[in-house]
Amino acid sequence: MDTKILKKSDYKMTNWSGGTTTEILIYPKGSTLENRDFIFRVSSATCEEGENIFSDFTGYNRYITSLDNDLYLENQGKDHVFKPYEIFSFDGEHSTASKSAVTDFNLIIQKGFTGSLRSESFEDKIQLKIFGGHNLIFIPEGNILMTIDGETTELEVFDTIVAFDEEMVLETIEKRSTKILIIEAEDD
Repeated sequence: MDTKILKKSDYKMTNWSGGTTTEILIYPKGSTLENRDFIFRVSSATCEEGENIFSDFTGYNRYITSLDNDLYLENQGKDHVFKPYEIFSFDGEHSTASKSAVTDFNLIIQKGFTGSLRSESFEDKIQLKIFGGHNLIFIPEGNILMTIDGETTELEVFDTIVAFDEEMVLETIEKRSTKILIIEAEDD
């Protein structure tokens, strides 16, 4: 099994001007947000009510979605509204501000590298085939079971699966509709 599970206790939480940010994974290991020497970073942040100016990430592309409330963004002077789990991508150097109280989820990836963020809904279970690159599966709601090669592991809300080459089945414990966020990043 070429898979690692990240728990909430593994994440690094810091403050930013609009609330808190929780770094789930930064790559390569040893790189930092402050030095802007990373290829990609996956995080979740809280935005307080009112206008919150996003940090400048010149040289990076960004992908963002809300985990809870409608996300009101102003990007390059244009207003946008996104429902939870709708993905918005934009250039990291673009002037961007959040105008709503929300918990968001982000992928920031250096230009020249390939990345994506997508939401998947499923009822009961879903089979995933993961090949190549860095693949993260974030669990924003509901506990699930992950089965790989006949071995089952229970995962909790906000856990993250990091997989490189794997076939897995994810199954909701409550047998109800749920969502996952899938991040793919290529570093070659």
